[in-house]
Amino acid sequence: MPILKDSIALDEFNARLRALRDRVRRRELRDEDRLFYAHCRAELARMLVFTERVPRRPDQPVRQALRVARELDVEIISAGGAVEHAKTLDVSIGGFAVRSGTERARGTIVEIALRIDAADVVHGDARVVSALASGDAFRVSFAFAGLAPAEQDALELIVIDCALARFAEGRTTP
Repeated sequence: MPILKDSIALDEFNARLRALRDRVRRRELRDEDRLFYAHCRAELARMLVFTERVPRRPDQPVRQALRVARELDVEIISAGGAVEHAKTLDVSIGGFAVRSGTERARGTIVEIALRIDAADVVHGDARVVSALASGDAFRVSFAFAGLAPAEQDALELIVIDCALARFAEGRTTP
């Protein structure tokens, strides 16, 4: 159910979503605003996925399909304990991609520590969904496996921040 109506300009939607996002960051979002905030996040994802013609599986929620170019530090720990330090190429609430010197088999489960900012790190498991050769390295894409809702929310703030920055800059690509 789209929440944007003819009476709400995109600039007003952007301003409302930014204000709500800022209240979330300060942990000041009132219960009565949570549903509206969830609708705004879903609408933003829907607009961007539609506008960018982002491919997604029929069973994949739109919010998981939305990826943004964002460089974050990530540690990837293999089953044998080897640690690879990398930077993300893009991030979504469903996963991330890195440039890696290590080819990884599809389906491989690894532990990850994804640094969101100086204070917040998302810890969990991720499954390799693809590893494509790219020159002398590989573009490896991972899907998160069972992140806690709080960690998904933290990732979604990153995605929303990047998407809102695109609106502010007048860009239409991630």
